[in-house]
Amino acid sequence: MNTLDLPFQPSCQNGSGAIGHAECVTKVLVTLKHQDTLGRPLPAGIVVDVRDSRQRPYPGVTDEHGVSTHPGVQAGPFAWQLRDAPGRHLVAIDDRPVHPVAAGLVAPEALAIMNATTVVATYLPPPLLIDLHAPQTTPAFAIASIAPGRR
Repeated sequence: MNTLDLPFQPSCQNGSGAIGHAECVTKVLVTLKHQDTLGRPLPAGIVVDVRDSRQRPYPGVTDEHGVSTHPGVQAGPFAWQLRDAPGRHLVAIDDRPVHPVAAGLVAPEALAIMNATTVVATYLPPPLLIDLHAPQTTPAFAIASIAPGRR
């Protein structure tokens, strides 16, 4: 008889209660919902890098609803970063404002718990460029065409 049938299972915790093996750590499905301040989803195709506390990468891509999914993220704190998304400035995580200076210097963080975690990340819309020197031919822009005295 080469195998022992023990009445117990090996524990993932050592004597002090700490989890010792990486395979024992709970894996979480992280879903990030990316939207702008008007509630519109970010465009499809933006690559989103999620990293857990051990700096393991979990890449994902936004879909047509602005959602990126990252399966197998280690439970605990994680950070994410948008790649190739110029002009996107994070302003809130789950409706909590983010410090405006820190948002550009440090990757935003959240906590992965249970079997699935969903985080709503809100960004400023990309900047609009308006050329005030170009002639405006559309009547909607012709503010000066309103006759004086007529409202």
